[in-house]
Amino acid sequence: MKTGVLACLGLLATALAGEAALIRPENMDWYTAASRDVVLCEEQTVEIKKIAHHPPESNSDWTEIRTLVTCKVVRVFKGDLKPGAILQADYEMTFYRVMFGGEGYTEDDAAGKFVRTVEPQYLPAGRALLFLTKKADKPTYDVVTAKLIQGGKVYQYLQYSDPGPLELTAQQPENFPAAKGTKSDEPETEDVLVADELIAAKKAESIKSLYESGP
Repeated sequence: MKTGVLACLGLLATALAGEAALIRPENMDWYTAASRDVVLCEEQTVEIKKIAHHPPESNSDWTEIRTLVTCKVVRVFKGDLKPGAILQADYEMTFYRVMFGGEGYTEDDAAGKFVRTVEPQYLPAGRALLFLTKKADKPTYDVVTAKLIQGGKVYQYLQYSDPGPLELTAQQPENFPAAKGTKSDEPETEDVLVADELIAAKKAESIKSLYESGP
């Protein structure tokens, strides 16, 4: 049992170490254990940064899309941040701030001639539960994952294809039971998310202590 837990943590650390990592676990307990800070925040600004790349060794140009969000901390579940603190959360390029299916596309006609471009439907500023790490030489916080809250409903990042980006879909309760009558595909509410994370934070302490104790 212990070996299995250590193996999972090793995989988690490997996934979080590289920016190209696309396969991620989906459990709040593990995300909390892997994060330095876990906070509920009010998003103030959302900046979608498009960075053009022109590799000299290739004829294929590509665009890197990163998301930089300025947030005000509302509640702290882990770490030294305080309510009211302002931080910038830097989402690596695998995070795509769109609902699944809203990523946009380029449309061609039957002859392959360009017709139009449908732009991605990026979600506006709302609230978010952020799982964060921090490098000493970097002013922004790196996002391990995030649960975005829009209109009181919670959405999580999941990967639908490999390779492929992380897109948003309904978050389901993990540790806290869903209310009776809740549909299986209905996103959980913010109060359920908070209850979920309170339980996850306690379970994460055991995960971390088991990891640090060694085999």
